[in-house]
Amino acid sequence: MTEAPLLDALGGVGRRYAGPDADVVPLPRADQRPAAGAVLVRCGAVVVKAHAPGTDRAALRVRLAAAAGTPLAEVLLAPLETEPIAVGGRLVSVWPYGRPVAVDPARVPWVEAATLLARLHTLTPPAGGLPACGAARRSADNVGALRDGGRAQAVVAAAWRTVPDWARGDAAPPGPLTVVHGDWHLGQLVARDGGWRLIDVDDLGVGPPVWDFARLAALRALGVVLEDEFRGFLDAYWAAGGPALRPGGGTAEDPAGWTALDAVTRAAVVSMAAKRAGAPAGGYPDALEGHLLRACAQIAACPT
Repeated sequence: MTEAPLLDALGGVGRRYAGPDADVVPLPRADQRPAAGAVLVRCGAVVVKAHAPGTDRAALRVRLAAAAGTPLAEVLLAPLETEPIAVGGRLVSVWPYGRPVAVDPARVPWVEAATLLARLHTLTPPAGGLPACGAARRSADNVGALRDGGRAQAVVAAAWRTVPDWARGDAAPPGPLTVVHGDWHLGQLVARDGGWRLIDVDDLGVGPPVWDFARLAALRALGVVLEDEFRGFLDAYWAAGGPALRPGGGTAEDPAGWTALDAVTRAAVVSMAAKRAGAPAGGYPDALEGHLLRACAQIAACPT
């Protein structure tokens, strides 16, 4: 289904919940490519999401049910339905609208975000269990989808070869394992009912909690997130009981787990570079793609 018919179909789903006269507004996403990724529309007080083609129905059903029940509903925004809806060859879910974090560095809720992430990592998985965290699979899919045949592909491939097997999804991940969001960044935080909740359950599962620092650490490496912000986030996460990267944790060789953080940071940078290099012309700012490809070249030059 092409973009316009898909948006119309999603609007039709939304109006079942929001009323026949509700306005339908596509929600912009930095990675929104209707043919390849998720597509979202707001319809009044609800948001309708078409998940990426190829999304596993059984896994999505488990993730939706987990988000709707205890204990994960304390942290995650709960869907309006736990059964995916089929629309034009896509699986669709429906959610209450939550106000996203404003793009204002002076007002970023770093402490609240870190506290919420720590709560997620310390929750017991639901009785029915959860799939494995999808972060490694998502990164591998982004790298595998890059087929430009030019310098970008060569640089991305060279950097990808430095990522450890477990962070590429080719080996079992290191423990300990917790409930993990799998694609955590500030854009996944929304205000709802007087508090904050996490959205986007596509990669929710069980895995190393360090995965939820991958995007933040990648942006830190690129200079987008400042060192003081990153350290403040870590301090707030630890203060709330978060288990990842805690001093004295990890292994005898890597007491705080920084080797694992390096692995997922590399994976995140390479994944972001592959996604942007493979986007249609004009889909992303050229400067950002250039920064990411230069970072990939540095990663490839420093394999350990």
